[in-house]
Amino acid sequence: MRKILKKIKQGSIAFVSVTIATLLCVQTARADMIDVPYLTNIQNYTNSILSVINQLPTYLAKIPILAATFLATDNSSNDPVNWSTQWSNEQSWLSTLGSNTLNNEANQTTLQTSLLTSFFGSANIAARNPQNLNDLSYTTLLGIPLLSPDPRSDVNSSLNYLMNASGLGITYPAPSAGWRGPQLAQKNYVQFYNTVVAVQTFNAYVLSRLYEDSHTLATDTSLRKQLITQSSNSNWFTSVISNDLGWVLRQLLLYSSQSYVLLDQLVQSQKQMTAALAMTNTLLIANSGFQASTLLTKAQGGP
Repeated sequence: MRKILKKIKQGSIAFVSVTIATLLCVQTARADMIDVPYLTNIQNYTNSILSVINQLPTYLAKIPILAATFLATDNSSNDPVNWSTQWSNEQSWLSTLGSNTLNNEANQTTLQTSLLTSFFGSANIAARNPQNLNDLSYTTLLGIPLLSPDPRSDVNSSLNYLMNASGLGITYPAPSAGWRGPQLAQKNYVQFYNTVVAVQTFNAYVLSRLYEDSHTLATDTSLRKQLITQSSNSNWFTSVISNDLGWVLRQLLLYSSQSYVLLDQLVQSQKQMTAALAMTNTLLIANSGFQASTLLTKAQGGP
């Protein structure tokens, strides 16, 4: 029996020895086949990942502090800011600004009507003289024409105001190939004509937005008033202070959407204002041509 156990033991030792030698040979072969820098990169990346994982307990420990901050009430004993007074002041400031905005718009419209009455004359307005007063008054685009109803029939006074304000009513003879004047004079007139017409069409484009807005002015004004009133109302501030953060964030996103629309409109307006300034300079250059012709004539010894 002992001999059998001894032989089994010797066989086991031999088997283990062969296995270990085989594994060592295979590992050595694999190491020879794989690029050493590649293994180094794997080791570095693994160490980096483990380093970040080791910091997770530190980050997780901060989560209760973050939650406690969200759930903390205003005016705690260690809070250096008197939030009750702060909220009350901000509510008062914003409410006043909102009220002033709406009141100033209403007062501006009333003042404009008063100024136009003084300009045209109350007697002329009463006598509807001239009959195209609505074509000349900006208040027509605000839905409050001077003459209501308009004494004329089948007339679009808003469109007529756009034509007058844009300068499309001012026309010059188009250049003709049959003209027999000096070539320089013909060229100067062509350039002048092209410049003026280009500016007139741009003016019509810019003012056409006001014309289109006049069709939805009542609705737009009502919606604006509602938003201004809501955003400056005391109940609104109470809701913002007392509701959950999720509710507050959703409201902020809604107002952010409205702000995006207004900012886009502002950008478009700024582009148009820049173009208008450039065209004003162009008109000055075109009108300076008359002075240049006079100076040129004198410089050439003419009368």
